[in-house]
Amino acid sequence: MKRLLIIVVVVLVVIMGFVALRGPSPEKQPPVLQGNSPPTVQAIEKPSPPEQPRKVVAIVNGVSLHEDEIFNLKALAEYDETQRPHFVQAYVTRAIDMELLIQEARKHNIPETREYKKLARRYSSMRTHRQTEGIVRLYESRNQELVDFKNPELVPQSLVDPIVQERSTADMPLENIEAHVRLQLAKERHAIAYGQWVLAHLLQYPIAINGRRIDEDSIRTAVDRNMGPVRPPADRLSPLWRFVIEAAGFDPAVVTRDLNVEQMQKLRTAILDSELSVGETVYSLREMALFALLQEARVAYYMINRPQGPFLMLKKYALLESAVRDGVGSSAADEAEVDSYVRYGPSGDTQPARDVSNEQQILIGAFLKWYAKIDQMEFDDATIQAYYEENKGRMPADLTEVERRIDIEFKLRVAKTKAVRIVLMRELHERASIETPAN
Repeated sequence: MKRLLIIVVVVLVVIMGFVALRGPSPEKQPPVLQGNSPPTVQAIEKPSPPEQPRKVVAIVNGVSLHEDEIFNLKALAEYDETQRPHFVQAYVTRAIDMELLIQEARKHNIPETREYKKLARRYSSMRTHRQTEGIVRLYESRNQELVDFKNPELVPQSLVDPIVQERSTADMPLENIEAHVRLQLAKERHAIAYGQWVLAHLLQYPIAINGRRIDEDSIRTAVDRNMGPVRPPADRLSPLWRFVIEAAGFDPAVVTRDLNVEQMQKLRTAILDSELSVGETVYSLREMALFALLQEARVAYYMINRPQGPFLMLKKYALLESAVRDGVGSSAADEAEVDSYVRYGPSGDTQPARDVSNEQQILIGAFLKWYAKIDQMEFDDATIQAYYEENKGRMPADLTEVERRIDIEFKLRVAKTKAVRIVLMRELHERASIETPAN
């Protein structure tokens, strides 16, 4: 028995020594990195830091206004420190006023009013315009040739040297002269290249208004007139405006600034009911910001003083057709960039203060029009003449009598609406509960 016990002990010692020589068993091997994969380690979960509460800058009738709703905090941090407190106070005060107007508008069910629906249609056309403009700008930025023409450093030295030598003086260093020349040449070369690029796109598609196709010669002439170095004077209808008027069923010869209000309204309606086709795509002129801005009683004045209007329309929608064909604006990244352009414009989200949303702008604007009864405002001849005598030095001298009356009526409506708003805001503040926490 004793001998058997000794044998067992010896065997166990041998086995343990063998295991020690082999090292740990495969099941106990330390984790090995596979490529860039981290080892599987049972981490101790740390509680995430508590989320910082949003800073409340005002409470209006129980509704909290947050700092990040009113300001772009990143841009605000870079604002001039000495002016920042005044800037913040001014925009918090403005935000309080906006909230009071929004709350009052909802009390009166403004979204059901004619004023709201009319303003909503106008904002819709403006938003569509900004979206279209954003896609077109994105499409233009993707054309490397146009980008290169804009770069002063890429202007050939052979074009720069002769002009620098001609302009060299003892008063200015040559490098400064060259820098100025390069900027000028880059601008000129880009303008020529851009004009040729736009023309190529305009000629790619059949373009028509109410089924009447615009011929190639007219398009080439329009590009020369509107993108060339010499712009046409704003004293008569441009050829494209004449084409739009004819396509709407009117004789351009009768479209003068002496048209009465009724005649101008008929012309305006006919134009807004027209359609533009670019390739296979059809657009309503009524939905375009350019035509939505036509003043009901100043159509001819608007047309004559904006000779580029129809050309800008053709250019934008021809480039949009090409952009959509090439897939620009369809990716998630493109959509985000276009949305930023719609919301903030070309400069992007860089302003320290934010505006209210489009929906809130419509609500406030419609409420003020409804409350002030703008559409019902009428002014007699004596009021019109008194305003003219007091302000004629600041009014355009070339207005006809009809145009001048419309201009004065518009300004009187604006002034009266401002006065009504001042009284309204005073009343809203008096009966409101407003807190401005000191945090």
